[in-house]
Amino acid sequence: MGGYRYFFNGQEADNEVLGEGVSLSAQFWQYDTRLGRRWTVDPVFKEYESPYACFAGNPVRFADPKGDSIINPYKRLIEECKAAILELDNGIKENRYYYPKLAKYTRDYINQELKEYERYSNLVDAAILVLKEDIQFYNLLNNIEDEQHTPVDIYIYIDPDLLRAKGRFGECVEKALWYSDSFFGFKDNKIDMILSGRDIGATVCHEGGHLEEDIPHYTRKRQWEKEHGFADDPNYDGHGKVDKEQDPSGANADKRENEYRERHQ
Repeated sequence: MGGYRYFFNGQEADNEVLGEGVSLSAQFWQYDTRLGRRWTVDPVFKEYESPYACFAGNPVRFADPKGDSIINPYKRLIEECKAAILELDNGIKENRYYYPKLAKYTRDYINQELKEYERYSNLVDAAILVLKEDIQFYNLLNNIEDEQHTPVDIYIYIDPDLLRAKGRFGECVEKALWYSDSFFGFKDNKIDMILSGRDIGATVCHEGGHLEEDIPHYTRKRQWEKEHGFADDPNYDGHGKVDKEQDPSGANADKRENEYRERHQ
């Protein structure tokens, strides 16, 4: 084994704790290279054939360095809030602040933020569970790549004002990089999926259907919009129809939403 510590997916070998040839993934699924199997059960084992599999049985393609799925950004915000509250509490107890009332006000404000993030995080987790009802659809979105074969992360956010402001249950913010008519990928390799929190199951499948079509075929999407007069409309929602020809993005979104509704009749 020598000095090599990192193997497939950058998983680190923990030779000191677990013995030679055992790697430790983000979820602490100990893998013994001598036996060719995990010592512990994958937390999402019900989605695969073997409870001791990981990375959907394809560790070369489906890297999972954080042990995450489609990204729930509120989990990081929750941890940051908890750390800030703990620091403020300790400072108040130890009389470290010149203005303790201001410190208490700040702590109470962050507490309110924490409660909101926890509520939103639960909604995002619920949306991810809905996507996992169709594990092939979920894995496709979780490992989706653009036309240049660059992985694109999908961040799911909650905006309760979305319905009031735009009349939408959800939308996807696709910040693409363009030079003339050439497509160079998505900014920061990420797309924000924003849900209103209403009818969340149907909405996350609907918006996922848009992304399933748009991300791998973004140039085709833009070309369709240009040819049919939608390219310069800032309010265009991907559901254009000219004569009997429907926007492929909108058609796929409707298809995925209908599949969800059929599962939950």
